[in-house]
Amino acid sequence: MGINISYYKLFAFALGAAIAGAAGAVFAIQYSAVSPESFNFMQSVMFFAIVLVGGSASLPGIIIGTFVMFVLPELFTEFKESRYLIFGAAMVLTMILRPNGVWPAKFGNIPKFLKEKAAKLKESK
Repeated sequence: MGINISYYKLFAFALGAAIAGAAGAVFAIQYSAVSPESFNFMQSVMFFAIVLVGGSASLPGIIIGTFVMFVLPELFTEFKESRYLIFGAAMVLTMILRPNGVWPAKFGNIPKFLKEKAAKLKESK
């Protein structure tokens, strides 16, 4: 009785591995080859920064983080070298003011329509 935790942990691991495998297959098809040189340290830092800025486990946060990390620096191209200073200061302020990201994920909030549906089911029993 209860929830089989090991089953769901294994399922989550397998689902993550399947998604990563599919992404690797698409990458290999697109570039015709995969090698360690295909990925560098700065790409890893960029992906990590996108998640930090946007908020982990939040799709809107990841989209906002992508916008902030790729589009905003291009808007300040006319400032040449000082754009990196402005961008770095904005990143530090974001980390201080919004430590969970710009759009953090909210866990445990049950939508109102689901609560009403559960109450109706309870009444009908």
